[in-house]
Amino acid sequence: MIKFFRHIRKSLIEQNKMGKYFKYAIGEILLVVIGILIALQINNWNEDKKAHKIEVTYLESLRTEFTANLNALNTSISKCNRLVNQLDEILTFFEPKKLDTLKSEYIAKSLGNTLQYNVSFNPIRAVQTELISSGNLKQISNTELRQRIADFETYLDIISKQENNAKTINSDIGSQISRRVSFRPLFEAIGYNISGNSEFSNSNVKLLFKSFELENNFILYQAISKTTSSVYYSGLKEDINAILNIIEEELSPNAHR
Repeated sequence: MIKFFRHIRKSLIEQNKMGKYFKYAIGEILLVVIGILIALQINNWNEDKKAHKIEVTYLESLRTEFTANLNALNTSISKCNRLVNQLDEILTFFEPKKLDTLKSEYIAKSLGNTLQYNVSFNPIRAVQTELISSGNLKQISNTELRQRIADFETYLDIISKQENNAKTINSDIGSQISRRVSFRPLFEAIGYNISGNSEFSNSNVKLLFKSFELENNFILYQAISKTTSSVYYSGLKEDINAILNIIEEELSPNAHR
């Protein structure tokens, strides 16, 4: 092919047809440029295809991860709501008329079940962490999705602080109880087999409900637990659902067409 073009140029020069030669030369240059542009476009298509394949793999992994996190969060919400209900019942024990109608064993069981509760949300973050730490977050083409993934860690830090506040109050309640009655009847009421006998086995747990400090802590514990469920967990659930919706849209057959 090169020899063919060279032969044409030589023929035009020998025939002293310089005008046609220059036109031919310009045409030849244009053909070369067009060929290069076509080659570049094909290369770009191939690179875009590779990038899209990588993005789809990440999106599918993110969908699996956030679906699992949504299920885990729903479990945490259910547990937190049960805790709120248990605390709601315990707060009624501070009513003298109600307290008089309850057996010590029932009170001990209610307290034991409530104090062993520590609600927390522990999401899977393997794919998100890899995307961010490796710099591959740029492989996600959807700007909103990239931002939500980047912000997810911040949301979790805020929720973790809220959960730690609840754990601190739970611990404070335990400390207040330990200063007034033995833990033995509480633990035995929820099924723990504590060996030996103790003169404190029959501690009067009703004495606990004469303390306004303990009542205040139970009120705070319930308030924080309610806020955790209705504000923090619910807000995070909305965010996860939004992320999953964007992922589904990005993975749909009509996306990017």
